[in-house]
Amino acid sequence: MSLTQNLKQLIKFRTTPENILEIRKAMSWVVRVLPKNLRVRRLGFFTHPTLFVTTHVTKRPKILLAAHIDVVPGAVSLFRPKIIGDKLFGRGAFDMKFAIASYLTLANEIKSELQHLNFGLLITSDEEIGGANGSEMILRKGFLPKVCILPDGANNFDFERRAKGFFTIKIECQGKSAHGSRTWEGNNAIERLVGILELLKKNLSLKEEPCGDPQHNHNTLNISAICGGGTVNQIPDYATATVDIRFISHREKIEKAVRSLENKYEWLKLKKTRQGPVSEINPNNYYHQEFLRILKTHFRQKARFIVSHGTSDARFFTAQNIPTIVTRPMGGGHHGEKEWISLTSLNIFHRTLKEFVVKIGKY
Repeated sequence: MSLTQNLKQLIKFRTTPENILEIRKAMSWVVRVLPKNLRVRRLGFFTHPTLFVTTHVTKRPKILLAAHIDVVPGAVSLFRPKIIGDKLFGRGAFDMKFAIASYLTLANEIKSELQHLNFGLLITSDEEIGGANGSEMILRKGFLPKVCILPDGANNFDFERRAKGFFTIKIECQGKSAHGSRTWEGNNAIERLVGILELLKKNLSLKEEPCGDPQHNHNTLNISAICGGGTVNQIPDYATATVDIRFISHREKIEKAVRSLENKYEWLKLKKTRQGPVSEINPNNYYHQEFLRILKTHFRQKARFIVSHGTSDARFFTAQNIPTIVTRPMGGGHHGEKEWISLTSLNIFHRTLKEFVVKIGKY
């Protein structure tokens, strides 16, 4: 199968994090497509399966090509790939099934050379919900490559040098219920929640948009979910919200602002449900420079080193001081209704990756 055909097939699998059966089907398809002379390990830490595939029996391949197969939810139509001009649309086209398609195609294109190369593939299925049972666990178990390629950040062959850290916080507000017509007898939990959200944004000193910085290198807060109330004629006694805070600096200030709110109101509970540090990548190493050199033969535009607003599993590798290359082809719309990738750009990525693996991965 061609690179495009592999990507279209991968998009058809509805591999949302809760759909474990579909994830297992997709993983099985990946194994069937791979050359038979590879060493395949099916790993399962807790519920989400992981594939670790190498050219030789080792936990420490020289190059690790990493990707996640899970995607965020979407309408059924998003799992029906379509091509319009140079763009391939579909859930996961850009985030990040294109990488898996490239890895599969690459392995088959060089299958006669595999015994002379030292590289591996890592395919996880829990990145969209934190990555703790995939990449993080793999590294804890001693699966440590010399270099990792993880194309889950930047765009159009920019390179990630830093990725924002994050907090996900659940806010719970208690109130007192009463008849909706007798507001003086109750305490409205939703109103309390709205006040807390505004106070939190104020205490974090967030910049308002438009901020004047085209790169948006500042902290942000997104109110991603709100729940409260049950019936129209009752004052709600309970309300919750989930907020997603992304930060490039001042982590301690953020934590202090959150704690100060909880200590101030006895009817308020704040629970940190997910967190991750700022991820720093130093591109001044042999692997980055060699990848850049090869890319320049296919893509003439000068590479930029940027700050990514989202996070990825790259943070687990950089925490282990593993050189991690985070770049990807041109695309967009990830997590949205019109996710796409440029097929021309994808082919540039694929050719660059192939040359890198063949040259650097010599056994």
